[in-house]
Amino acid sequence: MIFCDTSALAKYYVAENASTALISRLDSENAVIGSELARVELMSVFHRRLRERKWTREQFQAATSQFSTAAEIMRSETNARYAA
Repeated sequence: MIFCDTSALAKYYVAENASTALISRLDSENAVIGSELARVELMSVFHRRLRERKWTREQFQAATSQFSTAAEIMRSETNARYAA
């Protein structure tokens, strides 16, 4: 299990320096945890990229869909750990 702040999560979805290494690390973990605030902040990152025309609408929708799915998995794993 690994905890990620917003800047780490952003590197997963937005190509930046060290994105490849971070993606490899996160994909090798059995669980990735992020804060609820990171959800809001990451959506802000996605909207900014769309607004600044660095992403097409399709890229924006793909990222938000992928993150929404991942966020649901993170939430389920977190809830299961607290319930145990």
